[in-house]
Amino acid sequence: MLFPLVYQSIFVEICYIHNMKEATSKEKVLKRIRQALIYKTDYKFADIDLDTNVYAQSGEDPAVQFAQAFSEVNGKFVYNENEAALETNLKALLSRYGMVFCFEKSLQRILGNSEIAFESNDVRLKEMEVSVTSCEALIARTGSVVITSGTNSGRRMSVYAPVHIVIAYTYQLFPEIKDALATIRTKYNGSMPSLISLTTGPSRTSDIEKTLVLGAHGPKEMFVFLLEKSGE
Repeated sequence: MLFPLVYQSIFVEICYIHNMKEATSKEKVLKRIRQALIYKTDYKFADIDLDTNVYAQSGEDPAVQFAQAFSEVNGKFVYNENEAALETNLKALLSRYGMVFCFEKSLQRILGNSEIAFESNDVRLKEMEVSVTSCEALIARTGSVVITSGTNSGRRMSVYAPVHIVIAYTYQLFPEIKDALATIRTKYNGSMPSLISLTTGPSRTSDIEKTLVLGAHGPKEMFVFLLEKSGE
């Protein structure tokens, strides 16, 4: 029984030394945290400006600025001066594609006036080639489209179809992301939607041999139809 006791004693001593080292390193970290909490330093940046825009404001029309930025990321922009022009342009484009899905009543009316057949039955969702949705805002500087789960289109319509068409209005144009988010916060009375997505052009990746591939994780083509309309 002598050897087992000796081995046991050595094992306990080794574990004790190991735990002491571990406890010492943890204690050092905890000690620094305690000291930081006790001996607080003055905040040197209390007067920092968080409101002024970092980027210089462009003198261009927001619609022109958005169109340029959106086109640079392979997006396709169509300006419409009135609803009649919108209906004509939509009909010309959608004649090239198959199954069109649209869940939003206001957009279904536009498609109906354009004599464009559309589907809204979830059962046939796998057949969808084109999704037509609204958006919450357009960001002029970055060419981004802000989409949330607060609309009737929900989460799927902006990512599932190979072709995504967004119908937006000029009053939805904002210079920066923070301006759009402030408007969304007001719209939903401070209770923000569970999903807020900024989409900048069609889905793309360069992970494969550094070659740009469109449609890797979402729509291969993305269109924004902008309709001239004053704020609601």
